[in-house]
Amino acid sequence: MLVEIIIFTIVFCIFVEIYVGSILIRLDSNNQYTLNLLSMGNFLVHPLYNSFLWNPELIIVNYPFIILLYCLYIWLNQRIRHEEKLIDLN
Repeated sequence: MLVEIIIFTIVFCIFVEIYVGSILIRLDSNNQYTLNLLSMGNFLVHPLYNSFLWNPELIIVNYPFIILLYCLYIWLNQRIRHEEKLIDLN
């Protein structure tokens, strides 16, 4: 499950960079594009201490909310598969 969450987080970061823009990849003072991991990390945890990203229009880029939904999906999917295995054994 940890590998799935890491992959999901990477895909989410790419989505946020495309959807919002200039969070992970920014121009520096030399007008060169640089990778800014600290900015992306701050963006991912920002909803935990500021209510701005809980706005319904921005909920799609709210990492805590989206990762919670994803973990719920994984848990339900595993539970359904487990139930199907139990039914098949009977």
